[in-house]
Amino acid sequence: MGLLSATTERLHRLKNSQYKRPLGVTIKLDPCKEYLASAICSAVKSFDSGDALQLTASDIFPMLEKPPEENMGDFALPCFRFAKALKLPPPKIAAMLTDTLSNDESGWVVKASPLNAFCNIYVNHNLLAESAITNTLNGQAFRFPIADEKSRPRV
Repeated sequence: MGLLSATTERLHRLKNSQYKRPLGVTIKLDPCKEYLASAICSAVKSFDSGDALQLTASDIFPMLEKPPEENMGDFALPCFRFAKALKLPPPKIAAMLTDTLSNDESGWVVKASPLNAFCNIYVNHNLLAESAITNTLNGQAFRFPIADEKSRPRV
């Protein structure tokens, strides 16, 4: 495992860990994942002809998961949740998302590929490393509350 993937793994664990934070506080440790969640949310909403799909980037963020094998990309998005509202099979949704993300001009997405009902996303590791280093050096990575005052045990 390379340094970048080890660092990314630690960031994912920290972001998804048991640390509690007050409602409304967003930890900006992974701008890549936040961008992907926002782009996917916009794309999925554009596939919906009606307003059947009530979805936000915050709903998609936890759905972006690490694929079981490294050669499957950096993130995988299961498309099962969108199938009922869009009235499309999950593999078709994954293919549509792949087309949309492949044309992304932000620089975050290097490649996207469908695999059954999953959309596998490969990200720009140089941009990810630059973002992580910048957030660490300017202190952004350390400016979040670890626990809510109400959740602390009273002695």
